[in-house]
Amino acid sequence: MARALANIFWFVRRYALRYKWWYLSGIAALVVTNAVSVAIPRYLQKALASVDPVAGDGLLSTWIAWMVGLALGLIVIRTASRLLLFIPGRESEMNLRVDYFQRVLGFQPPFFRNTTTGDLMSRGTNDIQFVRALAGYAALQIFNLAVALPLNLWMMSEISVSLTLACLVPLILAGFVMRKASI
Repeated sequence: MARALANIFWFVRRYALRYKWWYLSGIAALVVTNAVSVAIPRYLQKALASVDPVAGDGLLSTWIAWMVGLALGLIVIRTASRLLLFIPGRESEMNLRVDYFQRVLGFQPPFFRNTTTGDLMSRGTNDIQFVRALAGYAALQIFNLAVALPLNLWMMSEISVSLTLACLVPLILAGFVMRKASI
């Protein structure tokens, strides 16, 4: 496990950190994406309350316009967040492929007699694609979880603290079960 983490950190330092501004921009876009996602239900609540004949504010069309505008903005910012986090993964993959190919070209003929072409092809395709998944998709999921979980818990706790805590119990238990099952 420690060796695997050391390899991941080596890869991040050598290949992914050069795209830190992409990642930071992607994280900022994820923050906006999640903020808009939790804001839309608030406008829905206002729209539903506005149709109440006694206590309504009569601004139904305004609240609907806000929801439509936020939804359209969400499409744009969510797409941007994906691009900002997936492009560094693809670029890291390309850099790693170039380094791999240059390394293979530097080997002497005895290496090629002892190593199968299939093994070289497997490492040159499958293994490097997994690295791209780490640098792109896994980064997106890690950053998204780090942003979405606290934001949604905060919004849920504004509605009901006891219900939020009740929802956390199975989440925490599932985390422990997954941890034990993956060891």
